[in-house]
Amino acid sequence: TPTPQAMPSLRPIPDDENIENLYEVPTNLQPKPTTCSTCGAPSAAEPTCSVHADVFEGAAPLSVKLTYFAHNYDPNVSVTGIQWDYDGNNTWDTHMGYDNAEVTHIFNAVGTYRVRMKVGFSDGSETEVCTTEIKAK
Repeated sequence: TPTPQAMPSLRPIPDDENIENLYEVPTNLQPKPTTCSTCGAPSAAEPTCSVHADVFEGAAPLSVKLTYFAHNYDPNVSVTGIQWDYDGNNTWDTHMGYDNAEVTHIFNAVGTYRVRMKVGFSDGSETEVCTTEIKAK
């Protein structure tokens, strides 16, 4: 018969301790950082987004599959469109449409590209612009 093991005791987390730093996440499991002005602690009215890519760097020409993630906090609201700016020049390279949910773009020249994306919802709201970096070497 196995000997019962004692459960580890749980300790309260002080108010000034950051709960996200209690456990170290292996580097191969950490997400690629993305930025958006609504990241952090959004209110119920602020939709959020992030950019996902199948590869973040590689030899040029570099083919990258980009997908969106968005959340609106209102269960009655749905995504109606996604818009992309592949080179970060503040000009949208695609229209605002749901057919842009997953796109593949080829970065032909060597360089670092700031990919920008925003998401539109059925209530007319949009996320802030979210970004990530792609490096073609």
